[in-house]
Amino acid sequence: MHISESERGEWPKARYFVSKQEAWEAMQRSRDELRLQSRLHPLGPLVWNGVTLFGTLQSVTIETFRNEDADCPPETLLEPTQSFVIVTDGRFSEQDVPPNLKDIVLGDCVPSHILSGSEILATPVDFFRQSWFESKIRAAILDTAVLRIRRRT
Repeated sequence: MHISESERGEWPKARYFVSKQEAWEAMQRSRDELRLQSRLHPLGPLVWNGVTLFGTLQSVTIETFRNEDADCPPETLLEPTQSFVIVTDGRFSEQDVPPNLKDIVLGDCVPSHILSGSEILATPVDFFRQSWFESKIRAAILDTAVLRIRRRT
């Protein structure tokens, strides 16, 4: 998966607190504020105290790699066979991503001596759920913004 975020600008300035309790409360307030922002702007930007902690998510692309030739040159393994855009220009894509990404089959996941028959080996494995990926991406954006505050606290 390839993820690209827009420019953020400057890092938040270091903050100092009298006690751990005061620092914890400040972190909670900042997390609550960022959580509210993430509901309005699920793909960013997330801004706190005038500093952009996470820029707008520009793109998220999932690529699959498959090479049927066991004797292929190693450099060809780096060429994706499928590419699906989940986010483009700060918006979730309308592209219909197939649940098995058109590439993943049971034979990729289970040793062939356990399975019998080519039909079973070729059974698609449906694991991609766009709603799950979207929720994980949103959560990761929020967690990244909070971590960037925590590093300066």
